[in-house]
Amino acid sequence: MQAPARHAVRSLKDFRADDRGSTALLAGLLMPVFVGGIGLGAETGYWYYSHRKLQHAADVAAHAGAARLRAGERSLVRTAALSVAERSGFTPAQGTLVANTPPLSGPNVGKPLFVEVIITETRPRLFTALFSNTIVSLRTRAVAGLSAQSSAACVLALSRTAQQAVQLGGSTNVTLADCDVASNSNAANAFEMAGAAATMTAGCVQTVGQGLSGANLKLTRCAQVFDNAPPVRDPYADVPEPKVEGPCVNRSLRNETVTPSFNHSSGVKSIRFCKGLQFQGTVLLKPGLYIIDGSELSSNGNSTLRLAPQLPGEPSPGVTIYLTNGAGLKIASNAEYNLGPSTTGPYKGVLFFGSRTSAAPIQQINGTATSRFNGAVYMPASNINFSGNTNLTTGCTQLIGDTVTLTGSSKFLHICDASVNQPIRTTERIVLVE
Repeated sequence: MQAPARHAVRSLKDFRADDRGSTALLAGLLMPVFVGGIGLGAETGYWYYSHRKLQHAADVAAHAGAARLRAGERSLVRTAALSVAERSGFTPAQGTLVANTPPLSGPNVGKPLFVEVIITETRPRLFTALFSNTIVSLRTRAVAGLSAQSSAACVLALSRTAQQAVQLGGSTNVTLADCDVASNSNAANAFEMAGAAATMTAGCVQTVGQGLSGANLKLTRCAQVFDNAPPVRDPYADVPEPKVEGPCVNRSLRNETVTPSFNHSSGVKSIRFCKGLQFQGTVLLKPGLYIIDGSELSSNGNSTLRLAPQLPGEPSPGVTIYLTNGAGLKIASNAEYNLGPSTTGPYKGVLFFGSRTSAAPIQQINGTATSRFNGAVYMPASNINFSGNTNLTTGCTQLIGDTVTLTGSSKFLHICDASVNQPIRTTERIVLVE
């Protein structure tokens, strides 16, 4: 072999055997992979942190929405959820917030007292944009609702601002067996025992504002009046008001049985009294809807108004008496009432239903010691002035008004059938369930 050739082969062997600089070369080749791994890990951690932060926003948003449900403000659920989510880091410009009431997925689907919040956000890629140009999408979900464990009230004032929203005057002596009193007013005297001789026995008393109680308030389940409490929702807020329809009846009733016969659009048989309704003697009411269109429902003398005996094949013997266009109750102290609501249909559980916009401002209920009111006296736009010597020892009596005034000597027994009467829930807790 010629010398130049041997020299070339030897030089090639020497080059192959020389490992100087190989580490630097290998490092140069692996550096992009190494830096990419660090960048991917850091960015993945950032995504995880962002997702956890977004999950917290969904959790507190669902809780805020459930708080609006508890207050009876279903229309404000999403507004409250969005407001709280934004303060917790959610950016609407980067995503969406959906609030479903009731939830549309999961084990609580269809439950009306639960809120499902779904938040999505998109995040731009940083270092990982070298490997992919797809947008990173984050999605979180939370469900909160009202606990089933709560107390029940039988007196509720819905006004948010009225002074003396629930008031006991004079020498009132009221016993509320196994039920609470609730006032949604934020006034300093939202509940007030105005008479020094007034006495009351109840489970608990709670107010959004404050209560002024005397020494004669006896609470069987609470140590004192619960001030600054959350508002109690209107349990009949979703019950539709009856349409005012049907031919007018313009006469008083005396010693007779009344049978509603008009096919009301609600599916309930009805009768409409266009100039109020005065009854004398003993008047029996057959099942149905009684519309008092203007004037008042009143009695003349020692009269009795009661449910007609149920005959075979008839619907439940209950009635709903709807007051509209300025109509009011003027039940005298010498009248005896023995009434109860229907147990089925769109107005079940509601005995007296005052229009939310046009009922008389004051509804006066007296009655004799033998009177019975089973069901809800629901007057959301009126003051219920409940007095006399009523002794409601059976059934489920609920007084729900804009304000409620209790005078005289009354006793309620609060034994309600949940399948008929909507409970007036107090002390409800909000729980995060998903």
